[in-house]
This record gives sequence, C-alpha cells and structure tokens, in this order.
Amino acid sequence: MAEHMCGIRADAEDVLQETFLRAIRHGIPPDIRNVAAWLTTTLKHVILDHYRSAQRRPSHQPITDDHHGLTQLALDGPEPE
Repeated sequence: MAEHMCGIRADAEDVLQETFLRAIRHGIPPDIRNVAAWLTTTLKHVILDHYRSAQRRPSHQPITDDHHGLTQLALDGPEPE
C-alpha cells in the first residue's frame, strides 16, 4: 500500500519506517480493536506529512538555455588549495 501511494520504493520504505517508529514511540492506544486498521491510518498520515514536507522543500534546477532572463553566476576565482 505504501509503495502504491508513494510511487517510489525508497519513499515507501521511509514512510513505513516512520509509521512503525510512531507506533513504538507513542504506543498503540489500548482502546484500538483493529491494530492493522490503526497502522493503515497512521501510514496514510505519515504519507501526507511526507508529501507536504516535500512540497515545502525548494527544488534545485540547473540553469539552461530554457531559463530566459536568468543569469548564471560565475565562480569568483579558482578554488583555494
């Protein structure tokens, strides 16, 4: 389910690990009757958190000829030894 929702196996593994860490850290509430359903809901929340944080991260794109009006900064000089 995580792989289907994330689309990328590495992201799915990350959210699964975070889901189990949350379950261990906070514990499973004693009134939960269906632990699998509770973990699935927690997984969905972790995926949403992961997606939201990815949206807030700046993306780095190399400047190409397609970026009209932007000037790529040149290095000030040679790298220090």
